[in-house]
Amino acid sequence: MTFENWKYPPLSAVVATTYEAGVRGRIGDAAYYSAAVYRTNLRNDIQFIAAGSGAINAGYFANVGNTRRQGIELTAGTALGEFSLVARYTLLDATFQSAFVENSPNNSSANAQGLIDVQPGASMPGLPRNTFRFRADWSRGPLAAGLTVLAVSSQYARGDENNRDVNGPVPGYAIVSLDGTWQVARDWQVFARVSNLLDRTYQNFGILGSNYFRGPGNTFDASLAGPEQFRSPGAPFGAWVGIRYRLSG
Repeated sequence: MTFENWKYPPLSAVVATTYEAGVRGRIGDAAYYSAAVYRTNLRNDIQFIAAGSGAINAGYFANVGNTRRQGIELTAGTALGEFSLVARYTLLDATFQSAFVENSPNNSSANAQGLIDVQPGASMPGLPRNTFRFRADWSRGPLAAGLTVLAVSSQYARGDENNRDVNGPVPGYAIVSLDGTWQVARDWQVFARVSNLLDRTYQNFGILGSNYFRGPGNTFDASLAGPEQFRSPGAPFGAWVGIRYRLSG
């Protein structure tokens, strides 16, 4: 097929309308804050529609009507001598605003044809409602260290657009990470990083699919295949130490 003969998919353009208001300011010389509220309405939004009961990634894109993303964003920070602190919180309410039919045979609420009815107000999969980040930094001369806390609330799995699958949402999680640097010389730096300090077991994404490995010892057996919520595991505890060299100009 030549480029001249290429046909675009029969999709309508997505039109977004956004309203936002916010404030920001300082408290004294060291502290600052910001707050914002927003709403984005999308007309003719495009979503991935699964096709058939085979591979969970097989399907096509289609207009599904209207969607809405609205919420608040809060930030506050301060400097205390050798320390600096900043916290950020996001509340996201992402919902479908039009009814449509989705093919999701592995959803426990699907009908005999494997279809689910998505109603206005249903939460969009893969988008946690609450996200909180906290960062603390310390520095003295050539030494610097930091601590990061990330907390994320639950989210619905892909394939659960109607929010009615028996497995429920993917649970939320919280992890702690550390990092540090030592500026040995002008162009030389030693760095270290520890992720998931407490070695928490968590998942950061989910999708509904069919499990074919239900035979003895989790072996493959197509006759025993059944619906299941697959979850993507988050990174476990990890530590790195290294040296950086910067080429001077």
